[in-house]
Amino acid sequence: MKRLIYTLFGILFLLYYICYQGALSHILYYHEQHHLFLFSKAYFVQCVQSEGWLNYITNFIIQFFYYPMLGSAILALLLALVYLLINSIIKIVTGKNDLLQLSIIPSLALFFYTMEADHSLSILSGTLLCLLLLYLFLFFIQWYWKLFPLWGLPDISNKKMRVLLTSLFLLGYAGYGFYYFVTNYNRSERIMLKSEQLVKAADWNRVLEHTKKYLDTGRYNQLISYFHHLALYHTGKLSYHLLDYPQKQGVEGLYFPWNSDSRESEYGHILYEQLGYINEAQRWEFESMVVWGETASHLINLTRYNIVNHRPLVAQRFINKLKQSLFYQQEALQFEKLVNGGEVPGLRNALKGKVDIPARFANVLNIGPELQYLCESDSTNKMAFEYLM
Repeated sequence: MKRLIYTLFGILFLLYYICYQGALSHILYYHEQHHLFLFSKAYFVQCVQSEGWLNYITNFIIQFFYYPMLGSAILALLLALVYLLINSIIKIVTGKNDLLQLSIIPSLALFFYTMEADHSLSILSGTLLCLLLLYLFLFFIQWYWKLFPLWGLPDISNKKMRVLLTSLFLLGYAGYGFYYFVTNYNRSERIMLKSEQLVKAADWNRVLEHTKKYLDTGRYNQLISYFHHLALYHTGKLSYHLLDYPQKQGVEGLYFPWNSDSRESEYGHILYEQLGYINEAQRWEFESMVVWGETASHLINLTRYNIVNHRPLVAQRFINKLKQSLFYQQEALQFEKLVNGGEVPGLRNALKGKVDIPARFANVLNIGPELQYLCESDSTNKMAFEYLM
């Protein structure tokens, strides 16, 4: 029986790992981009007071998702450990083996819960912590008295019957698990998150490939159209393939107007950065940071924008935060070398040296006037011209 338990533990770990490396790889990316663990007393106090100990521990775990293989292995191990701990607790409490392998059910339930990107991983770390404490407690008190067996657990002496029952239940778990995964897998969410990841990596051909998969189904999504049009421009196809798909939201398929929407606030800066309209990109990114907190992506972008806008002290404030992280420290040190130079590789300020007197305020609802302003201020801005046309 012990061999079966460790075999199932290994199988669960392997299956979870394969899922997080493949079909659910976007889940790790999403969590890593929305959490940033800092090694500082101020962060510890702030996180514990506002979010609690459990979220502090969860954020510590999530930081390792920076490396997808490591993140997949950690998450798979935690889920498999849920099975192992529950199995051990049942053995201690009842004095019998978990013949029906009921301990697999909580592990599978938590795995299914993590399939949605918006679901917090705190429930996994909290469950594992509680199980570990319960196991340690039961492990030590079992030497002092024998607990009564739980009612209803079968005590079958026939070996063939035990093997048959265990096999039937394992097949049932496997069948239901596969069915639930296939029927509840959110393909649209994966396409959107993978597209975002590829946009940030400037892999425009693959962005086009992913967005086409979504649009070819006949569905419409503003974020997909937004990414699709960016990819069309960067692959030189915007003028020729803009109308390949119905533009159901009209011009708003090209950009996000400011609607005070927390979800949309994450994406508005991308277009303005590409256009070289750094002030507007910075406004969107700062608004997003207010909603989502000081995550790595927000701190990095605000650092870049403030360097280009010649605000070294503001940029240094964000750099100092990044230097307290485990995996973004080297990137922060690279920014520190650029902080007084006013230039960041790959980032262009189309309005460099432009002084508006009196002050000019951006139109946050209609991108048309902004594109015209960019074209008038920077006649070499091809992207602004194509988007305006």
